[in-house]
Amino acid sequence: MYICGNCHRNFARFKTAGQCPLCGVWAEVRCTGCGYVASAQVFINNSNRCPRCGKLVAVDAAGSSWLSELQGPTGSYEPSVKAQFVIIGIALVIAVCVAGLIANWR
Repeated sequence: MYICGNCHRNFARFKTAGQCPLCGVWAEVRCTGCGYVASAQVFINNSNRCPRCGKLVAVDAAGSSWLSELQGPTGSYEPSVKAQFVIIGIALVIAVCVAGLIANWR
């Protein structure tokens, strides 16, 4: 999870690398080589390198994870429809397994 320094809201992934998907403000990034601080856009526009010392700086790219896919569209903790189906499916599998164990136990 990430927290935007501007809007202070949580989100699970970047839609655009280094940019808050909720308010659009660029994240601040610090170079570990020289300590230079600038918006992520500055590093991205410089091929993910520090414009001051040239050190490679990793800026998290837009991507997807199973957690962000299960979360709501804003990365909130409210489960999306997909998450609800996954949870219901898991509950049904557990119920069938338990029922099978009970039936074989007798």
